[in-house]
Amino acid sequence: MDFDKTIELTAEMGGISPAYFSHKSHLDWMGCEMCHPEVFNIKKKGTENFSMRAILKGRFCGGCHLNVAFPIDDCNRCHPEVRSY
Repeated sequence: MDFDKTIELTAEMGGISPAYFSHKSHLDWMGCEMCHPEVFNIKKKGTENFSMRAILKGRFCGGCHLNVAFPIDDCNRCHPEVRSY
């Protein structure tokens, strides 16, 4: 797997720019085992219900970004094209 690759995630709501996930920046802080296979189980297609709603309930990215990582309400960190007001 190319860990330098950034993954583009299409937003579920129209008018919201895609989110971008960098494996490399996450690996600078932690190992693969922090997310795989418990949070993101690739073999079982564990991202089928991946959504902002699920994240805000503490699933997927929300497991860390609601507790220990940068706050989930910092939209531009993942959605760089969203304008801040």
